[in-house]
Amino acid sequence: MSVVKCFLLSWIGLALGGCGLPPSSTDQSPIFLLAPYVGQGNGLALVNGTQAIVFDAGPPEQGGLSEALRQAGVDTIAAIYLTHPDLDHWGGLDSLLQHFPVRTLVHGPVDPSREASTFHWACRQILSGCSTTWNGQSAVYWDDLRVDVLWPDSGQTFPDDNQGSLVLRTSRRGHGLLLVSGDLDTLGEQIVAPSLGSVEVVELGHHGSRSSGSLAFLGHASPRWVIVQAGVDNSYGHPTAEALGRARAVGAQILQPTPTKNVRLEFQPDE
Repeated sequence: MSVVKCFLLSWIGLALGGCGLPPSSTDQSPIFLLAPYVGQGNGLALVNGTQAIVFDAGPPEQGGLSEALRQAGVDTIAAIYLTHPDLDHWGGLDSLLQHFPVRTLVHGPVDPSREASTFHWACRQILSGCSTTWNGQSAVYWDDLRVDVLWPDSGQTFPDDNQGSLVLRTSRRGHGLLLVSGDLDTLGEQIVAPSLGSVEVVELGHHGSRSSGSLAFLGHASPRWVIVQAGVDNSYGHPTAEALGRARAVGAQILQPTPTKNVRLEFQPDE
């Protein structure tokens, strides 16, 4: 399986020709990665027909991910994976729940009191509720689309939520597609790097901060594309020149959605 098309789509372009809407059947149909502009936050999806798997939900009151999914013809979210309980990664849950039935929400090991004070309210609105996942667990969706959890280990606790961010690798029939790592810092990246395996696309960690996207992490993933989601003119200076330089050093092409352009990468099924 290979990436055969890359589009930077305006909001109008998403609704009109070019790619068209995905087929209604999920059998043997292409999967595409949709990375819309969500401001200073993270939220993207793998789409197959009218279904999607979402990785983080974006910040509150932004709505870019929900709008992009609707424009792409999605009518059901099979799963939402939350990498960690920071508001810019889960705050958009209300928008997603307002517009789509969601079958399950998956998160990493978090303190029960923290879950109750953040996204526990959402679990009551999801068809199968919430579940906790950790390193070594996996799930299979659609036509052999697999999500493997590579970090953290069960029972681990962290003084900083970023350090406990889920690292998730998706693949189809053994071919690596997408790697996300939330806001994991350099130390965590270096620990998990040897277990990564190559993928087509890496979402650059922590919006392209200096402490994410290490050479060891990116080198083991060996991506063709690196996507960075960050707010225009944000006060953090994301993405940093250092992080972008490391992505280019491993030969990746950098794609960044903007307020007028979303990123779409299409994966064709195997012949």
